[in-house]
Amino acid sequence: MNIIVTILIALVCFGVIIFVHELGHFLVAKAFKFKVNQFAIGMGPSIFSFGKGETKYSLKALPIGGFVAMEGEDEESSDDRAFSKKPAYQRLLVCLAGSVMNLILGFIILVVLTTAYSNLVPTKVIATFSEGSALAEKLQVGDEIISVNNLKIYSINDVVYEFSRDSDKVVDMVVKRNGEKLEITSIPITTVTDETGKEKISLDFKIFGEKKTVLSVLKESVTQTVSNARLVFLSLVDLIRGHYSINELSGPIGVTTVISEAASYGFDSLLNVVAFITINVGVFNLLPLPALDGGKIFILIGEMITRKRLNQKAETIINLVGLAFLMLLMVFATYNDILKLF
Repeated sequence: MNIIVTILIALVCFGVIIFVHELGHFLVAKAFKFKVNQFAIGMGPSIFSFGKGETKYSLKALPIGGFVAMEGEDEESSDDRAFSKKPAYQRLLVCLAGSVMNLILGFIILVVLTTAYSNLVPTKVIATFSEGSALAEKLQVGDEIISVNNLKIYSINDVVYEFSRDSDKVVDMVVKRNGEKLEITSIPITTVTDETGKEKISLDFKIFGEKKTVLSVLKESVTQTVSNARLVFLSLVDLIRGHYSINELSGPIGVTTVISEAASYGFDSLLNVVAFITINVGVFNLLPLPALDGGKIFILIGEMITRKRLNQKAETIINLVGLAFLMLLMVFATYNDILKLF
């Protein structure tokens, strides 16, 4: 795919995800009559801006985020509508709103994908095995997969993920067979070696699909959303445990490559990736880390419990340190992306 087209597609995808996130903060802030000084997409110098009422709306040069600047959020203010003057529960809802909007966007995309691009809604029930399947030694047609290695299975993607992260390629599963739950141990996983010499999982069975109804589509979209959201936590746990190297972290360039590859397979593949990214952005922002919405939420919950507010200067310093760490992490991830390209 042409590099210019690739970059444009990635920018549009990033732009939509960022816009939806910041729109969540903006709408809830406006609903509670916070004074919003600026709504911006991107960082750095402004390419385009205009003012309406008390708010300035800006499109900035660097497509690496966005912000909703509220009066009294990072500085002292005597304005009655300042962020710092509002009740803690209102500030909490404003902080939550960005991630909630990302999750809603991901859910809507998954509803569209399930409705428009699937003849049937996938289940977790085994329909057939490939010839010579290793799994067929332990499993049967009609088995419904409940868990793999104690990981609850929401969708077939969870099976693929858990198979791929298993070190010895022998798993334990719980399935529902003839209405009863059975625990089956030491199930072998089939692997294949690709042209680059990398070992990959071969999912040597197929699953049943069920007829599309409003209920089945909504159920599948919810389970896919939950599955994608959980991957953020599973990936962090795997990173901490050393299952993945920190050198495997990807930044904007790596994500752009993934978006490009998805777009080359078709619009449905692109939508799948966008849904995955926006859900991940929503969940990642809820992590209790300084500079993220989750860090602010953590402080606000502490304030609501203790009824004592953290010193404004201390909160600002914590957020600045967290922001510096995140920027360094992004630079490191981008460096990894460049190494992979060459």
